[in-house]
Amino acid sequence: MAKKHANNKPADENGGSVSDELLIKFEGLEADKNQLPLDDFLSSMTGWRNFLNATSSVFLQKKLSWMQPSEGERLNIKIREIRPGSLEAVFWVSLAGAAIGNFLTNKADKIVTINSFKLLGKWINDSFNFHVKEKKELHNKEEIVAALEKMFIKNGISVEKDKPDSHRYLEYIDDSLKQASEPIEKSANNIIISSKTIHLNVDIVARRAIKNGFLPNSRSADFFGATVRVRELNLDTGHTRLEVLKSINKEFGSKMDMCYIEDPNLEAAGNPYSKSLDTQSPIDVFVSQVVDKGTGNTIKWKIRRDIPRQKAPLFEHDSS
Repeated sequence: MAKKHANNKPADENGGSVSDELLIKFEGLEADKNQLPLDDFLSSMTGWRNFLNATSSVFLQKKLSWMQPSEGERLNIKIREIRPGSLEAVFWVSLAGAAIGNFLTNKADKIVTINSFKLLGKWINDSFNFHVKEKKELHNKEEIVAALEKMFIKNGISVEKDKPDSHRYLEYIDDSLKQASEPIEKSANNIIISSKTIHLNVDIVARRAIKNGFLPNSRSADFFGATVRVRELNLDTGHTRLEVLKSINKEFGSKMDMCYIEDPNLEAAGNPYSKSLDTQSPIDVFVSQVVDKGTGNTIKWKIRRDIPRQKAPLFEHDSS
């Protein structure tokens, strides 16, 4: 667990602004030895900054917008120190009076200001937990966007139906969290983000969900999602026999023999397929069904860990 903060109570500052200490802690593996690779650390910090900026900007503006608010009207994040032990990065997060005034329609007295900061923290927590849950449950992209828009509306955030930015916002959040959780791949086991109002825990299960590619719309998709356990594997041919633990395609169930892995990382050391075979651990995959056009019978099932998708930045101008 993260250490208790020395001063983590939101404080009313100049012009009604509030601030709080935010701790990002890396646990396990290299982090416990104070040897977290610099690239992993910097990548994670950038990912968390982008995630916090995007989620807070949408909440404060009360609309899904391509542009971040101007300086003084958004979350301000500044690093304070790096602590030894299980590596900890300490930040000072503040919300200026102008942003709070917009949020409260110019009713920013001391008590309400602190409460608004707590509401923002809850929104950040909810946004993270929503994303992990939706990815973990293998919902397709259209389903996640629909649930996301419902979440926006419930929290008073306007969504312009004639300018659907929801897809790109979802992709930006996903890219940010992938980047933020990269150290768990090889140099840490957990990432804990904590403050008086923000409480996030990226463990192995959460990272596995974040790492999943998006399922496309099942009505037009070539691929569907499944959770499997590798029982047999031929690294030369890619042929594999799988135990299917979860699948959104009812035909792809039980023990499947006609499976072929089409993944350039198959021969790489420590690839997830070999690891699943060695440890009998489940992995999330994408599956494509190849059918004989004449008979309609399944010829084979193609397996891979990710599917191609377009990427687009949420904000035209990114600022720290």
